[in-house]
Amino acid sequence: MITNKPSVTLDGVSFARDEKPIFTDLSLSIEKGEFVALLGTNGSGKSTLLDLIAGVLKPDKGTVARAEERYAFVPQRSHVSEQTPMTVASAVAMGRWGNRGMLGRPTKEDRAEIDSRMEQLNIADLRNAQFSRLSGGQRQRVLIAQALTQRAPLLLLDEPEAGLDSQARAIIQQVLADEVALGTTVVLATHELDSARLTQRCILIQANAGGIVADGAPDETLSDSMLALAFH
Repeated sequence: MITNKPSVTLDGVSFARDEKPIFTDLSLSIEKGEFVALLGTNGSGKSTLLDLIAGVLKPDKGTVARAEERYAFVPQRSHVSEQTPMTVASAVAMGRWGNRGMLGRPTKEDRAEIDSRMEQLNIADLRNAQFSRLSGGQRQRVLIAQALTQRAPLLLLDEPEAGLDSQARAIIQQVLADEVALGTTVVLATHELDSARLTQRCILIQANAGGIVADGAPDETLSDSMLALAFH
């Protein structure tokens, strides 16, 4: 059901890991169709915040709500075993399982969506390659293509550009911009300041601070003083 509620709402959220507070009384909302970057040092809580939004983790206190249940999540690393024989096309096709089930036969629409996403991520020429033999950058683009085939209204990405060259980053940046233009809500955890500057909103998270130290447009939040506070 389509509503006018924000895509994501966190209200008074606290979360600790191994008795170490990550977030304390955190409240924020992300509007539908918004393009948001989460920035902070390793261990600051970027991945934890994505996991809370996705429902992978439950807050110790407070609530997390999504306007729509459907979301797609691109993790930092694939959960597919190195020993699993799987082609790139098969890996991307996994994103359609929610529509037809793991054992269902792919429809004409499924095949068109899979082909379109591989073209979009510039991996169509790898369709018959073994996923386990791809480079890190190629694997990441496969995972993004897999997520996009779900056509979910909310897309969560955890460091999708880490370790990639400039060409691969540019492809991903364009794909995410295209998704936002179509109305998808995109939340991106990243270390890349150039990528963060292309978003509509940047949220800076400071380790050991229990939450957010800056939240606003990139030209406001990515100042030297704010970045020094978040990355000191």
